[in-house]
Amino acid sequence: MLENSNPREQRDEGSRSKTPRETPAARPVTDREVPLDGASLQPALHAWLDGELPESAVRRGDMVRDVEFWHRVNKETETRRSARSPMHLQEAIMRALPNATPTLSEPWWRKSVAVTPATLAAAGAGLVVLGMAIQVLRSR
Repeated sequence: MLENSNPREQRDEGSRSKTPRETPAARPVTDREVPLDGASLQPALHAWLDGELPESAVRRGDMVRDVEFWHRVNKETETRRSARSPMHLQEAIMRALPNATPTLSEPWWRKSVAVTPATLAAAGAGLVVLGMAIQVLRSR
C-alpha cells in the first residue's frame, strides 16, 4: 500500500474557505513557455540569412533590428574564429606533454602472476581450514 505524504490532502479542506492565494488561478505558473515578441522570423529574413536575398530587401521596417542583430552575431563569430592563443601558451602545453608514447596497460587476466612459496603455503592452509569448517558444519 502506498502512503500519501502530501500534507495538504490529509487536512480537512472542506471546513474552511480557500484564500485567493490558494486558488489555482492566483498561483503563478513558473514552468510554462513564454513566447518571445517576434518569435518567428519573417520569410524574407530567412531568405537573406540563407543568402537568397540581398540585404537591401530586408533592411526595411521592423526587420532593421533583426538585420543589425545578425550583423553583430556575424562580427562576433568572426572575431572569435580568428582568435589565436599566445605562443608562450602553446609552448607550455607542448612542454607538458610526455616525450614517450604512452602504452596501454594489459587487462588483469592477461598479466603474469608471480606467486611466492609463502603465498602458496598460506593459500593451502586456508583451503584446509575451509574444508574442516565445512565438514564440521555438515556433521551437525
